[in-house]
Amino acid sequence: MFAIVEPRISGAAADAFIRRTGYDFSYRVEANGLSGGIWVMWRDKMQFDVLAVSNQFFHGWCRDLDSNVSFFLTFVYASPNQRGRRLLWDQLCALEMDSDAPWVLGGDFNAIYYADDRQGGSQCRMGVCRLFGDFMFESGLYDMGFNGPRFTWKRGDLQQRLDRWICSGAWYCAFPLSEVFHLQRLGSDHRPILLATDRLQRNQGARPFRFIAAWNEHPEFAPLLSESWKMEKGIFENLTDFQNCSRRWNREVFGHIGQRKNQLLARIRGVEIAIERNQTPFLLDLERSLKVELFEVLKQEESLWFQKSRSQWIEQGDRNTKYFHAKTLSRRRKNSIKMLRLDNGAWCDDPKVLQEHAVDFFSSLFTSEPCPEPPELVLMGFPQIHRDAMQGLLREVTLDEVTEVVFSMSPLKAPGADGFHATFFQKNWSTVGESVFRFVSDFFEHGHLLDDANQTLLVLIPKVQNPTKISQYRPISLCIVLYKVITKILVNRLKPLLSDLVSQNQVSFVPGRQITDNIILAQEIVHSMAKKNGAKAWMAVKVDLEKAYDRLE
Repeated sequence: MFAIVEPRISGAAADAFIRRTGYDFSYRVEANGLSGGIWVMWRDKMQFDVLAVSNQFFHGWCRDLDSNVSFFLTFVYASPNQRGRRLLWDQLCALEMDSDAPWVLGGDFNAIYYADDRQGGSQCRMGVCRLFGDFMFESGLYDMGFNGPRFTWKRGDLQQRLDRWICSGAWYCAFPLSEVFHLQRLGSDHRPILLATDRLQRNQGARPFRFIAAWNEHPEFAPLLSESWKMEKGIFENLTDFQNCSRRWNREVFGHIGQRKNQLLARIRGVEIAIERNQTPFLLDLERSLKVELFEVLKQEESLWFQKSRSQWIEQGDRNTKYFHAKTLSRRRKNSIKMLRLDNGAWCDDPKVLQEHAVDFFSSLFTSEPCPEPPELVLMGFPQIHRDAMQGLLREVTLDEVTEVVFSMSPLKAPGADGFHATFFQKNWSTVGESVFRFVSDFFEHGHLLDDANQTLLVLIPKVQNPTKISQYRPISLCIVLYKVITKILVNRLKPLLSDLVSQNQVSFVPGRQITDNIILAQEIVHSMAKKNGAKAWMAVKVDLEKAYDRLE
C-alpha cells in the first residue's frame, strides 16, 4: 500500500496515472488546484475500509488478508497554515476507535516535534509545534523514529523533518519488527518515507543465557537451585551447572507464561459457566484455587516484562504489564543499528559492512599513538595515604561487607556475559552467599582474578537520538555481578579518602562535589572575557577530549 500527498494533479489526469500504477484499489481526496490532495492505493492482499475523510487526512480500518492482522491507518497532509493544523489535531482526537486497537499515522504533518528537527532558515521560528506535541501526548502516540538522513524536506538552506510515522503502543505490540526508512529524494523537495511492518530479524547467533527474575516466584525454583548448587564446587562451576539445569527446567516446568495465563483464563471461564448451572462446593473450591494460581502467573508475567523493559522510574505492583511490554519493544527498536552513514558519505544497511565499520572505527580510536619522550618531572607535594588509612584499605573482607555490597546493587541492571542479574544473588543469598563470599575473600587474599570473572560485554549506547554515524555511539562495558562486588568494595573503602587525595579543582567523582561547578565556572570565565576591556586580552582553548579516557601519554 502507498499514499501520495499533494499530487498537484486531479480529475482525468489523476485517473490515468492511477491506472498506470497497476494497483488493484485506490481512493483519493482531490487536490485543490496545486495544493492539497491525498491518494491511497493498495493491492488485493489488503482490505481497507474508509471511516473518515477530510481535506487533511484519510482514515480507515485496514486488514492484512494473509496474516489477518487489523489496525487503524491514517494518512495525513497537514495544512501549512497554523489555524488549519489546529483543526486537524482536533479532528484526529475526535476519531472514534478502540483505544486498545493498533493505530498508525503517516504523512506530511507540516510541523516539527523536536527542536533538532529543523536546520537553517530563519532563526526566529525554531520552536517545535506545541499543538502537535499536545495531540500526540493526549492520544498516547509515539514517534517511530527513522533510519537514514534526518531531514525529509529541503528548500534552500532550510531543512526540516516534516514527514514521519507515529503510532500507538498497541501498534508496537502488533508489529514489533516495524521500521521507518527515509528514502532518497528524487524530483521533489520531500523524501519518500517507508514503513516496513515485518522486517526480517537478522541472525544474531544462539541466544545467550539470561536469568529470568520471574523464576524466583515459582514454588519449585528454590528446590531446583538447592539441588544444583554444591558448596564444594567453585562459584563459576556452580553457575554453569545452574544454567544447564534452569534451561531444561524453564522448558519443561516453568513454561511459557502467556500460554499458562490463557489456559488458566479459559479454565476459569469454563468453571464459572458450570457454577451458573450447578453450584457445588467442589466447583467453588476449584474456582478459588484457579484464581490464586492465576494471580501468581500474573505476578510472574509482570516481573518478566518489568525486567525486559529496564524501566527505571516505575515500580512493579500495579499490573503495568501493558506499559512494560510497549516499553520493551520500543527499547529494542532504539537499541538496534539498521543504517549508518559511512566515512565516504554513503548510507549503508548491510549488517556485515556495519560490523566491520564499527570494529575499524573503535580499534583506531582506542589504539595508542607514539609520542615524544616526556621530560623528567619532579613531583612535589604529591598526596600520600596515611599509614592508619592504609591499614583500613588492607583489612580482611567480612561477610557483612560483601552482603551489604550485593544488596546495594540495583536488582535488574543489564547483566554481564554470564546473564545473571543482581536479583539472582539477592533473592537466593541463603544458598549462594557463602560461595560469593569465598570467591571475593580469595581475591583479596591472593590478588588473583579468575578469567571467568573478567568477561565483559561491549555495548554501543547512542549519544544522540537517531544516530547517523558510528562516532555518535559510545561503548560501555557490562561486567558480571561478581566483578562488580569486588570493585564496589574497593570503591567503598577508597571513598572516604578521595577528598584528601584528589585536587580541589577536580569536582567530579568525589562526594560533596558536583561537575556542574566547573560548568558554571566556565560560563563565568567566558562571560568575563566577553565584557573585558583593556590592552591585555584573554584566550580560551576548547580541547577535544574524545580519546582522553584511553590515553596516558
